[in-house]
Amino acid sequence: MGEDLEETLNAHAFWHFRYQQQAEWTREIRHYLFSQAGVSAGDHLLDVGCGSGAVIEALAADGFTRVTGVDIHFPILASKKSRSDIACADGSLLPFLNGQFDHALCHFTLLWAQDPRRLVCEMRRVTRAGGWIFALAEPDYGGRMSYPVELERLAALQTAALKRQGANTSMGRELMGLLCACGLKHVSGGIIGAEMKGDAGHALRGDLRVLRKDLADSMAPQAIEDTLAEAESAAYAPGAMWYVPVCYACGQVA
Repeated sequence: MGEDLEETLNAHAFWHFRYQQQAEWTREIRHYLFSQAGVSAGDHLLDVGCGSGAVIEALAADGFTRVTGVDIHFPILASKKSRSDIACADGSLLPFLNGQFDHALCHFTLLWAQDPRRLVCEMRRVTRAGGWIFALAEPDYGGRMSYPVELERLAALQTAALKRQGANTSMGRELMGLLCACGLKHVSGGIIGAEMKGDAGHALRGDLRVLRKDLADSMAPQAIEDTLAEAESAAYAPGAMWYVPVCYACGQVA
């Protein structure tokens, strides 16, 4: 029992750190979009799919004091470090009143939603007229760029594994269309950090634990390690690429 508890705590600590990394990746675009939309620190925000609260922590660091989080997975909520209000609920059936929040956001969430249109429509429902919906980060694995062949092979394996887990690996490219289909106006979007930095080795190394988890149900442990070792060696070749476009979009509630 003690070892199981320690393993669980270690896993929660790792994923919270990973979510903190992701919140840092979107910090600049979050600041820009909030500025353009007129979001103020006193506004009441809803974070759908808040996980362990990493984005809520980042918002608190920016001065936001009224943030409510909701996530369907209770164990990850229980590990949450921030002290904001939270609710364990399905994002497609939010337990909030119409127009209860000034703005709503999500972060690496829609690709896992069984019905992303319903989820965004729920975000729209609980956001006041004139408020904004922000989908701050959704990857597009279908548009990923990996090179050389060892990294291409690993990328294909991960994308296939994510599809088997139920992820929409093309959510990034669908994002703006999704917000438009949900009746939002003034929809705009883009790709975060589209520049190529030539640090495929560093990027892959940071993804190794995530890759092991994604591939665990489709490959034997030794095959996973052999594939990762081969890819990691190739990632330091000149011109190597390990890049997944991460898209954002926002729209205003009519």
